[in-house]
Amino acid sequence: MLRLENITKRFGGLTVLNNISFDLGTSGITALIGPNGSGKTTLARSITGLCQPDRGKIVFDGQEIQGLPPYRISRKGLVGTFQQPELFPHLSTLDNLLAAAPRQTGEMISSLFFYPGQIDREERNNREEAEEILEMLSLKTQRDVMAGRLNFCKRKLLEIGRTLMAHPLLVLLDEPTAGVDPSLIGQLSLLIKEQRKKGIRFLLIEHNLSFVAALSERLMVMASGNLVFCGTPAEARSDKRVREVYSARSIDNA
Repeated sequence: MLRLENITKRFGGLTVLNNISFDLGTSGITALIGPNGSGKTTLARSITGLCQPDRGKIVFDGQEIQGLPPYRISRKGLVGTFQQPELFPHLSTLDNLLAAAPRQTGEMISSLFFYPGQIDREERNNREEAEEILEMLSLKTQRDVMAGRLNFCKRKLLEIGRTLMAHPLLVLLDEPTAGVDPSLIGQLSLLIKEQRKKGIRFLLIEHNLSFVAALSERLMVMASGNLVFCGTPAEARSDKRVREVYSARSIDNA
């Protein structure tokens, strides 16, 4: 589904990503962890097209995507979220979801005259899907609230809802638990598990070890721009390189 080959990124004389290579294979939920400054966010931005690597290859669903703009990568089915939710603050919660629906016929002005029936059907289907997502995210009562007025936790949920409206094959979540209360973390975990059952795959970039250990089938660890471990969460607990990055106690309690 997603394969990286020798991805390298430098900022001036600083190597932020040093020959990063991995293949997600058939893993449904993969987690990438590492301390601050390890290069996780730069890697996420490289995968989603927000940052172009200096060298290497990124292959998604059999096609090279490095160098493509983010909107084209999203249309291929790889959709990412941000540490700070990126929403339309002056649109309602419902309209934020509707705006994320892909390939809407009504986006073309000429289609308004030639395909009005198709546009009406798409709009009805999109609205039904958006209402279902609002219900799933417990945002039904905020459907008409401007997104900019939602609290941080609800904005996080809404951004995940927007990724689901895009009908993704793979969702990259960049620190989904950062800044949220424990009750939402449990809700996020259940949401990811349910979407995985529907065939959506996830790449979680996180600091919360217990969160990813409970969810992920595969774990990767970065340190100082290098990928130092790739295996199961159970294998990570006994890996010497991982224990050098994290304290033994934090790994054992994950």
